[in-house]
Amino acid sequence: MTQCKAQVRGSGVWPTYHQCQYKSKDDGYCAIHHPKQIKERADTHARKIRIEKYKMMKHLKIFNAELITVLELLLEVFHPTTDREHIILTQVKDVVAMQGQKPYKRRDNQ
Repeated sequence: MTQCKAQVRGSGVWPTYHQCQYKSKDDGYCAIHHPKQIKERADTHARKIRIEKYKMMKHLKIFNAELITVLELLLEVFHPTTDREHIILTQVKDVVAMQGQKPYKRRDNQ
């Protein structure tokens, strides 16, 4: 058997590369550096990230619903007296009005 043909980065401060020290198994690559294994690990990682993102969004929706409820109560109780309070009240009304709208979607892959 021969050595893996992947180039790996050294552990020093300066970027140096050397050949992987493990023995090759398929197509000249070891189990760590085989392209199929790398793709599989990346897919597994992406799947975990999607699950975590879904969980966070679920909690965020609950938090936003509670926040909107508090803001609606604030609108019923609060009576502004200064210009600054009028501005804040207008901003709160805008947030409550935007509640039913879909959130802005980013165009990149996130």
